[in-house]
Amino acid sequence: MNNPINYAIQRIKNSVNKEILAIGLMEDNLGYNTAVSLDEKILFKIIKGYLLLDLNILSTISKKIDLSSCSVTYYQNPNKEYEYIIEIPDEVTDGKEVVSASFVLYNNVLPAMGMIAGDAMSNGLNSIMQAHSTLNTLVVNRLDVIGRNIVLVNTGNLNWTFMNSVMEVSLAPNPNMSHVKKSAIIYFGDLAVLAAKAWLHNELFIQVDQGYIKGGHSIDSIKSRIDDYSSAENDYKEKRDGWEKIALMLDTSFYAKFIEMQLP
Repeated sequence: MNNPINYAIQRIKNSVNKEILAIGLMEDNLGYNTAVSLDEKILFKIIKGYLLLDLNILSTISKKIDLSSCSVTYYQNPNKEYEYIIEIPDEVTDGKEVVSASFVLYNNVLPAMGMIAGDAMSNGLNSIMQAHSTLNTLVVNRLDVIGRNIVLVNTGNLNWTFMNSVMEVSLAPNPNMSHVKKSAIIYFGDLAVLAAKAWLHNELFIQVDQGYIKGGHSIDSIKSRIDDYSSAENDYKEKRDGWEKIALMLDTSFYAKFIEMQLP
């Protein structure tokens, strides 16, 4: 099974007590319980709602985007402030999704960059910006991701060209985790099992103490099994911290550049 998400779901079903799993994922809405399969509940509540919420943060990488390679659309908002919609091409992000934008940097020594075309512009921009250590941070009122690889920049009363500018963004990994390969899939499955146990313990332990009845089941009857999961959250956090290094190696282009930088 080479699909990491499907593998994680199956590992959870194989490793977690079936009764606890069914009760923990059950809703009071009968229609939901019958219409949504167990696999879908695991996917949305545990995998996406808990595990990937953490892993996507640990897996993001920072990248400076040459804004001259982007489509920039200008308009003035009702407050007469300058706003720009910046659309970042997929080839610039290597197909990854921009999840946040941190800041815009500019260098005043680039007045003639409009004379340069294509890759030469990007290479020229990089070399000049690397050669000059003093870069300026553009003061903006707003810098938000508003769509897939679309960033809105509000510069207040400053009309900006972005020709001599770069934007630092954070890129997320593939949301389907299809970049996860070989032994990393097993690690991902181990994490998913611990995440499921931690999520179920957090979901049910208060109800256990109250002897709550859910879907006709007495939660008190599975108290000892829920108690067995009390250490799962700490175990999950310890193992989760190791994912950052794995994520770095899974991003082959970034990892190759990282290794190259370490060479004398």
